[in-house]
Amino acid sequence: PGQKVWLRGRLHSIRIKGGSCFLVLRQDSFDTVQALFFKNKEDPDGSKKMIKYLKTLTVESIIDIEGTLAEAEVKSCSVQNLEVNINRIHSVAKAAAMLPFLVEDAARSEKEIDESQDTERPFPRLGQ
Repeated sequence: PGQKVWLRGRLHSIRIKGGSCFLVLRQDSFDTVQALFFKNKEDPDGSKKMIKYLKTLTVESIIDIEGTLAEAEVKSCSVQNLEVNINRIHSVAKAAAMLPFLVEDAARSEKEIDESQDTERPFPRLGQ
């Protein structure tokens, strides 16, 4: 905690609400870490620009994050005892807004796919 880090990975998910933003960064196939940004009352213009930029990021884009490690309890990531408070972020390679399929689609079992076929939103079948 307190250490400055540079991370590069794929944007696995992003949630923005008001003045806060939560990102999950994925490295390799399964290692994930949560990164977050909160509006800074001392720099409202800079915070507004940062949130506006974060809204342009798309899932599966490759991003660099400079931030500070902080202790946390994160249940949705493989790194569960730390998170990254974002200082700077850079999009290295932007993914298309609509991808043909997501990692979650490829990870589903045949049973899950079969059970979803009679629902309003069936899961896609992906070949090798």
